[in-house]
Amino acid sequence: MTTETRTGTEAVKAATRHWEFVDVLNVLACLAVILLHVSLNAFTPEPSHAWVKAVAFQAVGIFAVPVYFMISGMNLLGYRRRYSTRVFFKKRLWRVGKALVLASLVCYLLFGLFPAAFGTQAVADSFGPVDFVRRFLTDDVNSFYWFLYSIIYLYMITPLLSLAADDKRLMRYLIVVDFAIAWGVPLLERLGVAEQYFTSSLHWPLYMSQDMLYFLLGYYLVHHVEWRIPAWVWLLVAAASAAVMFGTALWINGYFSGALSGEYHNYGINGSPVRVVESVAVFMLFRGLEPRLRALPARVRGLIRTLSGAVLGVYLFHLPVVNWLTNNVHGAPGEMLARFPLLRLVVIYVVTAAIVIAVKQGIRIARRAIR
Repeated sequence: MTTETRTGTEAVKAATRHWEFVDVLNVLACLAVILLHVSLNAFTPEPSHAWVKAVAFQAVGIFAVPVYFMISGMNLLGYRRRYSTRVFFKKRLWRVGKALVLASLVCYLLFGLFPAAFGTQAVADSFGPVDFVRRFLTDDVNSFYWFLYSIIYLYMITPLLSLAADDKRLMRYLIVVDFAIAWGVPLLERLGVAEQYFTSSLHWPLYMSQDMLYFLLGYYLVHHVEWRIPAWVWLLVAAASAAVMFGTALWINGYFSGALSGEYHNYGINGSPVRVVESVAVFMLFRGLEPRLRALPARVRGLIRTLSGAVLGVYLFHLPVVNWLTNNVHGAPGEMLARFPLLRLVVIYVVTAAIVIAVKQGIRIARRAIR
């Protein structure tokens, strides 16, 4: 067997195996997404412990969506070994497109028909088919769905990127160029270099996509990297990255100088290149734990897989749960949820996951009955 054949065979096995660490990362990233959404008071600066804590939560959870992009890239850039481009589009675009349309429709109906329950009177005031189409095309039904619009864009260019998937040097080139332009240019602008110096030479639409960098990194780190770095090192890197972003965000927003304003500057976390470091560290931390995760009891792995399978549903529908809790839970329970973001996170996740799993089970039973 030649080296090329052996490499190709190993790549096929890697592409088709079930990764336990992906299940764990799916659930962890889902919790991190909700963490970001229960700490949105970070975007309203004030000299309070609650605001500082919210900024810390933002720094800790900011890896969530990048990790989802990395998992997608890891699974999809090598699709040509498993099926044709036509099948790829049918499988991926249809699944995500259908989920986006149906979830948007469900949320729109809930928000428009029951505005008092969800605090969405603005939707009810303009409720109708035309308004739905307008909101859907502008990502104004559920603002959390921006990720799905971005992943559809990445799916559209995946056939092109997949041609470079097995060329390690070419993948490295794409990653370096993407990082330099998507993260380096904004950094230089942040440091005071005028934007006009980059508009013509470096503002390339394809490489300005920060999401594409994570998409490429997911595949590269699993299929082209053989680092033997202990898990505790990755954990330390992730923690240090979060600390750097946290401190930078406080500094940029004037917390240390006592010059806080009503406008939140998000570059310190959302736009920082350190975000890439944290995301890679979290991804590689759990990638390295794969052997230990495979050694877990079958029942535990089955539970994690069930929770992982509910992640898309939780992502799609946790905003209605957030809105409903905000508008309907009052008194002492409401105060508890408002005061303790982590408690709110747990309640939102448990309620949404339970609903999603129950609905999926109901659909499964109905299909069996029909058959």
